Amino acid sequence: VPNTNQEIQDLGYRVWIQHGFFAYKYMKEAPIPLYQQLLSEAMVSKTTSYIPPEDVHQLTLSSKIALVLLWNGGYRNKYADYGNGKGIVGAHGLCTIRRVPEQMYVATTNFGLPKNSPIANLINYRILLLHAAVDTNNRWEDKKYTTSCLEPPSPSPEPTAFRLDQMASVFIIWMAGILLACLTAIMELICHCYVSLPAVNHY
Repeated sequence: VPNTNQEIQDLGYRVWIQHGFFAYKYMKEAPIPLYQQLLSEAMVSKTTSYIPPEDVHQLTLSSKIALVLLWNGGYRNKYADYGNGKGIVGAHGLCTIRRVPEQMYVATTNFGLPKNSPIANLINYRILLLHAAVDTNNRWEDKKYTTSCLEPPSPSPEPTAFRLDQMASVFIIWMAGILLACLTAIMELICHCYVSLPAVNHY
């Protein structure tokens, strides 16, 4: 299962994307080789819905299909990880899809207002309210939905033993340290013996 956008291509997945979805236009015009490669082999749908049809979803269960869509509540409730408190995931009782942790893109929107515009303060205030609402909604979503489909499985907390080849560099450094210590001790001994020799007077 891919965990990055690059792995979608590397692992041989095909992208499904809705033609009218704003992400399609963004990816098509973006000068990013990965996007161009994914779109050249993509399944571009003419459906007007942002939610993939049932037959497309069934393809994801048996084929390497990556869906590019809004991670909205309707699709998530039906197929992903909506928890009802009884340990059942999704309407089908299974977590049939999982979100790739890396975002496909980030949409940025800017407002252009004249300097000293009388509505600038109002716009700024509304933006702050919007940010607060989005943050609150995200926190609510985190509690409502489990994370079994959202993120890749966490690594095992149990420590794993190092292989011999992984420890080779450690042994080399350790042996170099011992050799350096031995050379230092020999040099100190030679210097000590040289200083301890009785002075010889020449007449």
